[in-house]
Amino acid sequence: MDGADTDQPIGSNDLYTYRGIGNLPAQLLSRILQVLLPPFQVDAIPKGIRAFRHKIDPFAELRLVSSGWCQIATPLLFRGAVLVVNPATHIDFIARFFDLRSPHIQAIMVYGDYEESHLSYRVVANAVGMGIGRCKKLNSLSCQGSHPTFFSPSWMTDFAPNLASTVTSLSFSVVDGNMVPLSRALMELGPSIQSLDIRFWEDNTQKFEIPLSFPNVHHLELRNFNDQVPVKELINRITANPSTNTLQSLHIPHVNHQYWQLVSDILSINNLGAKLTSIHLYFGQFHQSEALVTKIMDLCRDLVDLTYTSPFPK
Repeated sequence: MDGADTDQPIGSNDLYTYRGIGNLPAQLLSRILQVLLPPFQVDAIPKGIRAFRHKIDPFAELRLVSSGWCQIATPLLFRGAVLVVNPATHIDFIARFFDLRSPHIQAIMVYGDYEESHLSYRVVANAVGMGIGRCKKLNSLSCQGSHPTFFSPSWMTDFAPNLASTVTSLSFSVVDGNMVPLSRALMELGPSIQSLDIRFWEDNTQKFEIPLSFPNVHHLELRNFNDQVPVKELINRITANPSTNTLQSLHIPHVNHQYWQLVSDILSINNLGAKLTSIHLYFGQFHQSEALVTKIMDLCRDLVDLTYTSPFPK
């Protein structure tokens, strides 16, 4: 279409009738579009991914207004990306996905619906690794579902060695109780991580390595864990050195009511409570513990943000 090569609006939508908007300075237009861009907040479930795409689609259509709008909207649109892979995913699709987005991606969620035994698992995992390795601006990595990341000791070294210098936020879902990929991710990225979110950490039957220190972590979120995993050791490594302990925010959604004492113990490790300014606790079942609340108040004297949620009994 001829109009696609000009900055004149095309089409009959009411938006296009404001011809002057196409002549706005690029910097001003970019600031306007940033306000319109939905935040990159995606629930790590298929329904949540569909909801996010539904929100982002109208913004994607703004690229059709003109070539000028397309040049400005595209980098904003692709700042956050969601890649879903399953046994039907072809590596050509993964390559095209990153061809379009990799120069702009700052945050990505890789969501897998896979079994490691599937014949194409390694091929897809390699393709995902190569694609992530092309994202030089990536600072937030989320690996959810049955994701094919960190599946081998050399996955990051072979495909995405730049992650250690760019990624500051890691959200990681343990797949089918296999904690080895999580251990690899922490060993590789631990020194640079500022925000760490671990999900479905429920098995400690395998050897699990943790970095000696996490000098930059200021936010920690633990979801769906139990007392069989080395949570205390992780907290100890993060807070061991008082001069480098930067942890200020602790969020624990979906706490099993049986583990309230574990939460209490965590706050006592290396005087962690005294450093925290934000605590969010959500008990999946009705739980009322004056002892825990009292412990929080005693240990966490600098809190400015406290959320303590428990559903009412039926």
